[in-house]
Amino acid sequence: MKETGQEDQNTTEFHEEARTMSRDDVHHYEGVTLDEQGREEKDDISSGFHIRIHAYEGQPWWKKVLLMAAAAGCILLFLSVFGFFLMGILVVALLGSALYFLRIFFSGK
Repeated sequence: MKETGQEDQNTTEFHEEARTMSRDDVHHYEGVTLDEQGREEKDDISSGFHIRIHAYEGQPWWKKVLLMAAAAGCILLFLSVFGFFLMGILVVALLGSALYFLRIFFSGK
C-alpha cells in the first residue's frame, strides 16, 4: 500500500493500486468477492460436483466402528479371493506335476 498524504495527525489516507490476480491467486483465493454494487458474491453451490471432507476425529464412536468393520470386511474379501485364486493355481500345478510324473513312470516300461 502506498501512503498518499496526511492532512491531519489522526487522519491518514491510503491508496491501494489495482492489480490483476494471477490464475493461482484466483484458484487459491479464500476471501470475500464483491460485485459492482459492493455486495458479497456467493458461489452457486447447485452446479457441479462438490466434495466434502469430514474429519475422522469428529465422528461418533459408532461411525468409527462401522468404518473399521467395513475396512476389515473389504480386506478379508480381497484376501479370500486372492486365497482362492492362489489355491486354484496350486491345484493346477499339483495336478500337472502328478500327471507328468505318472507319464514318466508308466512310459518308462
